[in-house]
Amino acid sequence: MVLLLEIISRLIYSIYKALFLKGDYGLKKTHILIRISISISLLILYWLNGYFILLALLLVYLIGLLGFGREWVIPVSILTSIPSIWFSISTYVLSVIGYIQPVNYTNLLWIFIKSLTLGSIITLFFNMINVTELYNILVSIKLNNFSIIPLLIWRITPLSLMSTYESLLISRIKGEKIGKRIAPALAVILETGDLIYESSYYKLAGKPKKKIPINSVWLSIHLDRNRKCCFRR
Repeated sequence: MVLLLEIISRLIYSIYKALFLKGDYGLKKTHILIRISISISLLILYWLNGYFILLALLLVYLIGLLGFGREWVIPVSILTSIPSIWFSISTYVLSVIGYIQPVNYTNLLWIFIKSLTLGSIITLFFNMINVTELYNILVSIKLNNFSIIPLLIWRITPLSLMSTYESLLISRIKGEKIGKRIAPALAVILETGDLIYESSYYKLAGKPKKKIPINSVWLSIHLDRNRKCCFRR
């Protein structure tokens, strides 16, 4: 039970750090043209296949280091390795039982690398989404009633993940079963959601018309020397 709690808590924490570590900073502050260029370049490298996939994976990690720091790369590696290992193992099992053609270990390795690269690219794409820009786009195309929804999701989701993670840590310290901590975690999540909803009531009930100003830069670099110093340019 303790091992299961440890695995689940670390998985939740990895999801939080991989998707919401830097909030609205890092690459999200970089100019949208730069982010589009990065996205297209990575997709082209992945589509070219072969050793270009390794280059795409290397670029994802390099961009992640420069944009978010070392604390982002490690959780992303853990998170994307799980489905990659699963795809490799399931392919091997299917080949053994004769459902698909036999595959060698080299093919299994490439399946792992391609899955790892695709998962890392998707995670990087998610981290480059600026929710404020999404809000402004929805306001511009007259979808004012839906414009506040991305902002709410971007605020509630990380808070919910951390509440669940903290609840599991308490369960591990007290030696309780997982089921006993689900209710307190849900209670905190619902309370947080209610507070955010109340603070945003007028925006939800009305129709936001004004855009949120965004100060974007052409380059945003994260240099993490001692986990405390961050320099952006």
